Amino acid sequence: MTKDEIIVLLKEQLQLANEQLQQANATVSSLTLQVGELIERIKSLEEQLVQKGIAIDKANRQNKALGKLVSGKKSERQDKNPQDSMSQEEFDKKQKEQAEKRKARKNNGAKRDMHCEMEEVHVTIDPEMDAELLKKLRIYGTRTCVRYSMEPIKFIKTVYHINTYTDGNVLYPGKTPPALLLNSSYTSSFAAGLLQLRYIYSMPVERIIKYFADNGFTLRKATANKLIARSADVLENIYKAIRQTVLQQDYVTADETYHKVLLAKIKPTDKGSKKGYLWAVSAPKLGLVFFVYEDGSRSEEVILDVFSDYKGTIQSDAYAPYRKLESDVYPDIMRIACLQHIKRNFIDCGKEDKDAQEVVDLINKFYQKDKKHKVGVKGAVWVARMVPDGYVCAHANQARITTFPLEGKTSISSDQMKKIYDKEITTVYAKDVISFAKQKGLYPQDGKNADFSFSDTYAPVDFSGARACEIRVWAFFNAVNPDMAQYWNYAKGKIERDGKGYATNRMPLWVKPNRKVDVLEVMDFMRDHLEGTELDMSKDPGAGPYECPYRWRPMSFEVDGKEYVHERATATQQTGFTFVSQSRSWLPDAVGGILWFGVDDAASTVYFPMYSCSTRVPHAYAVGNGSMMEFTDQAAFWVFNQVTNFAYTRYNAIHPEIREKQKALESQYKTFVEGIDSGAKALFDKDRAAAIEFLTDFSCNTGNHLVDTWRDFYGYLFCRYMDGNIKTAVPGEKNPKVEQPQLPEWYLRTIIEKAGDKLQVIE
Repeated sequence: MTKDEIIVLLKEQLQLANEQLQQANATVSSLTLQVGELIERIKSLEEQLVQKGIAIDKANRQNKALGKLVSGKKSERQDKNPQDSMSQEEFDKKQKEQAEKRKARKNNGAKRDMHCEMEEVHVTIDPEMDAELLKKLRIYGTRTCVRYSMEPIKFIKTVYHINTYTDGNVLYPGKTPPALLLNSSYTSSFAAGLLQLRYIYSMPVERIIKYFADNGFTLRKATANKLIARSADVLENIYKAIRQTVLQQDYVTADETYHKVLLAKIKPTDKGSKKGYLWAVSAPKLGLVFFVYEDGSRSEEVILDVFSDYKGTIQSDAYAPYRKLESDVYPDIMRIACLQHIKRNFIDCGKEDKDAQEVVDLINKFYQKDKKHKVGVKGAVWVARMVPDGYVCAHANQARITTFPLEGKTSISSDQMKKIYDKEITTVYAKDVISFAKQKGLYPQDGKNADFSFSDTYAPVDFSGARACEIRVWAFFNAVNPDMAQYWNYAKGKIERDGKGYATNRMPLWVKPNRKVDVLEVMDFMRDHLEGTELDMSKDPGAGPYECPYRWRPMSFEVDGKEYVHERATATQQTGFTFVSQSRSWLPDAVGGILWFGVDDAASTVYFPMYSCSTRVPHAYAVGNGSMMEFTDQAAFWVFNQVTNFAYTRYNAIHPEIREKQKALESQYKTFVEGIDSGAKALFDKDRAAAIEFLTDFSCNTGNHLVDTWRDFYGYLFCRYMDGNIKTAVPGEKNPKVEQPQLPEWYLRTIIEKAGDKLQVIE
């Protein structure tokens, strides 16, 4: 074929293809229209079916009601006119009775299911109306309704980004969160849920996988089986540990019970179940129990094997295998009987047997009185008193309330707590605070209630109570009131008592300050070391040449058979954290409450303001940022301890610099707070959430900045005071000025007295 013939042929084929395509498009359009018509017809039929079903249901209900009327059942029959069979008076009386019954029943007599362990969400619903108008209204009443909702199973994927830090030489890696199974991405809660579905609800693994998939989680069958198998290993180890712990106790109890156990049917004549026995061994003191199941056997070999190496006391019923534990084969075991099982034998003798009945009564009395013979009684006795306006009060681990006004105009007992908000009430006490003391012999039975002293009865002050506790109260009172010198002997532990043994020279419960006390002063009250008294801890030889007012534990010691004590001042190195809380009623609650918070020793900490509405804490103070055995210079606790413990080594030189830095920062924070208060109050009136976030940011930023400042401060102190010298930077000079402070003469004399002539220079 020539070139032109080929071109003509191709054009004909192209035309034919176009015609076929047009025909196909027409067919598709026709089919689309048909499909649309069919869909519309299906919808119409569905609507007709729905309406038909509704009509059928309605007819069925009507037929059912008519059938009940025709049947004449008393419970369902309704008289067309009840008055046809009774008088109007009788009818009215019956109607009234029925109404009262309905009122008494409420909710048609139905009893709601209680779901006490369920998470509760409480929502307050106000009327839909103008918000400003709503604020002017008062609540008339509140009704409660309950709605239950359900969330399907929920899967959470937690991605941990574990950082590692370095200072150039050492790596500080973050720790991988612990997992139930080594190198597994599945937590213990996931494994527990899987085991629950498999063994509690008897779901096959395939169905569990389908259930998980329906709720958005893909779990491979092999992974599921592996998790179940490895969890079984973990649980077996836990079981072994519990069993070992229980059998190490000197007193255990044992019993057995049966349970229906399903069996696999191999032949049609086989039984589908059997009675299998489960043995229980418990340690009541620990609240631990383990179970033994040996193919449901009740054979004595099961329990005898359990106790083959046991040493101690076993309490059980009189089942024969337990009685064998009393034999010489088990010399280290003592078996005691169960009183309830013993009682049954005497009950079987009948009430006619007076001796048997007497034994039953005695056993019953034993159980009734059991709790009364236990050490202690659950509960608490207490007294609370309101501090008068303009006065201050303090407590330091020693009860200080003595006599108090009894129930009357200004005082109530705990069974009158509904009066607690009465403005005249200034004293509240446990209703049995006096009767309990009499019952326990702590206060005479014939003692007058008005003379009852709470502290002198329940916690009489003695030398240690005064010297380690009350002396701290004295130090605070003495700082604000010049009349406290008269109580100095009492604070030192010289207690004077009357004929009843009551302390007669104790301090008042509260005192009136000679000035208005500032928040910065309260912080300083927390830093006292009995300075300015004969017990000033920086002045006795225990302070060493650097006048350190701290003594390491223990507080008491003995020399030549005599007991001595170190002082327990207000500030102590044992402090984990300390705070001063400030409540300012003239501001909105979210603004008015401040927690001035500090870590470590109060004498060398810096209190920074945390507004009470804060929704976060500074990272430097957050839980998990370091621990008692994990040092990190990112944690406030460790940064402050660095500075403090360095100061302990040369206290009289280093601590004055700490004190100067401390006062400057706390004064600065107080000034900041005044401005923040004003801004937050203005913002609070417009946007409460924004005000809270503003105060939270301020609190967190201040806390974190303080720790950064104190970390740098440690670097400065270390450079200045290392190696026993004192170095001062000289402007323009590379090297600092170096001082070498001398030890005090009294300390040098002490050295010579102990060392003798061996240190003397020989000419």
